[in-house]
Amino acid sequence: MSTSPEEQSVKIVAEAEALLKKAQESIDDSYAAMRAAGMEPEAFAKSVDEMLDGLPSDKREELIRQGKEAAEADLADLKHLAVPTSTTVKPKNAHRMI
Repeated sequence: MSTSPEEQSVKIVAEAEALLKKAQESIDDSYAAMRAAGMEPEAFAKSVDEMLDGLPSDKREELIRQGKEAAEADLADLKHLAVPTSTTVKPKNAHRMI
């Protein structure tokens, strides 16, 4: 038995809220680490850049690759929430709206 559009919407909203909560927790953890180190966000970012610059190039490339993979995985988690363009609502007589 397939789910109704309303049930699918509820599921999508719940998944989006869970992802937003996870993202907020990650942001909160980052700010907590900055505060624990006594740094402002800009100083923390500079510190990370300096740390990366001090690494051997193979280690630096590995960290960058891992970061990109994590970002791609996060994006993949969000892609299933996208609404197909064929189902988006298009205004009638759009030319009159201009």
